[in-house]
Amino acid sequence: MNGEIRLSILVAFRGRELVRAERFLAALAGQSRTDFEVILLDYGSEPDLAGRVQRAVETHGFARYVYNDTRGMAWNRAHALNSAARLSRGDYLLCTDIDLVYSRDALRDLLAAASPERAIHGQLHLLPKGFAAWDELADGTRRDFPLSRPGTIGAVQLVPRDFFLRLRGFDEFFRIWGVEDYDLRRRLEKAGVERAGPMPELPPIYHQWHPKSATGPTPTGWIETMNLHAAMRANELVRNGEDWGRLLTAADRPALRVDSSTAVARRHTLPCWRSQPGRMFSPSQPDVAAWAKVTFIRDFVEGFATAKSGAIFVCDIASSPKIRLWELLSRTLLRHRCPPVGGRRFFRYRTEARDILWQVIVSTPLVADYAVEDRPDGTRTVLVRK
Repeated sequence: MNGEIRLSILVAFRGRELVRAERFLAALAGQSRTDFEVILLDYGSEPDLAGRVQRAVETHGFARYVYNDTRGMAWNRAHALNSAARLSRGDYLLCTDIDLVYSRDALRDLLAAASPERAIHGQLHLLPKGFAAWDELADGTRRDFPLSRPGTIGAVQLVPRDFFLRLRGFDEFFRIWGVEDYDLRRRLEKAGVERAGPMPELPPIYHQWHPKSATGPTPTGWIETMNLHAAMRANELVRNGEDWGRLLTAADRPALRVDSSTAVARRHTLPCWRSQPGRMFSPSQPDVAAWAKVTFIRDFVEGFATAKSGAIFVCDIASSPKIRLWELLSRTLLRHRCPPVGGRRFFRYRTEARDILWQVIVSTPLVADYAVEDRPDGTRTVLVRK
């Protein structure tokens, strides 16, 4: 036992509507069981929203607001929940989502079913778009909503804290969306934790309808890469380094301070045109698009790999009507004139440039810090050499 705290509820937040968090917290404030804490980990919301969320959290004595300054980094639920877990005090950890509403007795029954060697997950009642009768959900009698799939794990995932810490939590390789909860479940099972669930007999846990969350474009093949990572490391139960769940501050983020370092930053722009003077592109060079990719890889990646520690690289992926027109022509009228180079018939400038940078970030040990910023004229990625 850890004093009066039996359960630590871990939830991650970034840039969502404040009302989701307010409903989530209000439902927990009305629980029939009160020996729990909530750690809301803000994973890099912009300052104005972060301040409003913090004020909402601090109105509840059972809740704690923690900010992890990951602005400009890809969404990483695994890292966010790990950060919260390392601050937790409960015997059990409930890894959950900010868009849920727990009926009054849900935590009571989850804890009644909990065991030091058992993991539990539960299904959700899916509220429809436009639902507004929030005061009808507290007693749990509303069950006239469709249920989530029985295989749903991540939204309600109750695990013994000791096992979670022993395995160093979720694998922080998994980013953007998915895999981390299924991977943890398999590792817990291999470590001797019984899997129970789903538990449809639980008092209802409701899911607030919301538009599809925007986490930015998913790099090509990233879902496959994550699943391959999980399969190849299936027998490696302990993941991450000693600094797993690290909390970052502005002082840890040199990529966010690039404006004061522009004089020393190395700059790369894509597309990097090899064209005749006064012309944006030259269709007489049928492989110009593919060679732009090759040039970018050579100029940027080789330079980054050989740079000194702390070197700053600014990579701008340009976007404009002319560039979008060139991409369209490459896919249509010019596709027969562009012979394959590097396995592709044409180069999708913006998509593939992002993919190249993403591979450098996740697949090499070279990046100490990075930040991605969407701008009206394209996307800027700042990387700091380790």
